[in-house]
Amino acid sequence: MKKLPPPISETNNAPEEDLVTLPAPAILSIPHVKGEIPLLWKSDDTETTAAAIVRAIEERVVDTVTHQVWSPYRLWTKEERAKHNVVSSRLTTYHQAYYTIRVLNQDEDPAAITASL
Repeated sequence: MKKLPPPISETNNAPEEDLVTLPAPAILSIPHVKGEIPLLWKSDDTETTAAAIVRAIEERVVDTVTHQVWSPYRLWTKEERAKHNVVSSRLTTYHQAYYTIRVLNQDEDPAAITASL
């Protein structure tokens, strides 16, 4: 049986070492921000930017400033972003990079792509 993600209350203010293993919240969760989104998080010094972008778009967004885990960017619809005041050019950059990773470099493992933004 597949384990459900933890409730949002358990992902808030988690210690940084726990952020590596926490899944995305079970319900849509987007931070209330004034424009900018969390910076791209890498799990360690060996993780590539490409792998971090894929995780943020497909799996979960990790915010090391607030120590929270948010829903992946793929779920952040235009309507939801508007509700949460998200108007970030960084999000556009991440999606453009994701397209390059998944479509133009589809035969490569994101962990092996060493180009950065």
